[in-house]
Amino acid sequence: MSAAIAGPRHTAAPAQLGGSLEGDFVLLASSLEETRELLIEAKLDPIGSTVRARIDSLAHACEGLTRRIRAAATSSEPLPQAQLLLLMLEIDEVCRATSRLCA
Repeated sequence: MSAAIAGPRHTAAPAQLGGSLEGDFVLLASSLEETRELLIEAKLDPIGSTVRARIDSLAHACEGLTRRIRAAATSSEPLPQAQLLLLMLEIDEVCRATSRLCA
């Protein structure tokens, strides 16, 4: 697999997170957007249809999560703890799947 999907170059490190929820969401959304762009770039490499479909799926997941994060960050209502936890688990799942794909 090409170096194009080696992972986001500006992923928020755990030490960077924890300021404010809105700030954390902005960092996560930026990382997801960059991951999505890298996945799309990777489709230019000669790859099989199964890998191409997985890249499409992950890129779509990144896009959806980014929209949800940005909506939560700009909402006047705080995100309920259960929804926040679910969102974080989905982000973790996408990141792990992307890492496995890049390995």
